[in-house]
Amino acid sequence: DVYKRQPEGISLSCLEAMMAGCKIVGYSGMGCREYFNDSLCDEIPQGDVIKFVHSVERIASAFESGSDDFVSSAVRAQKHVRDTYSAERESRDLYDFYNSVV
Repeated sequence: DVYKRQPEGISLSCLEAMMAGCKIVGYSGMGCREYFNDSLCDEIPQGDVIKFVHSVERIASAFESGSDDFVSSAVRAQKHVRDTYSAERESRDLYDFYNSVV
């Protein structure tokens, strides 16, 4: 049954879409809860088609109207991805991990 799947890992495609200025709407798979929060993404409970449709309608309306909220949300998401998943941070995390095991 499709609704009894195991939780998934983090999705890089969602992070890439956020960097491109897209609004993310969907199921986090639990692994993406690291960045699925109300200010960056619209998390939809698994199988809740009605909530998905309402969210897409609301976002499409904001986009079509040129809403400042839509633009500022995209900018916040881009900044979050850039700051949180930077090459510098990855290097630092790997260095810290290596030093903790040697």
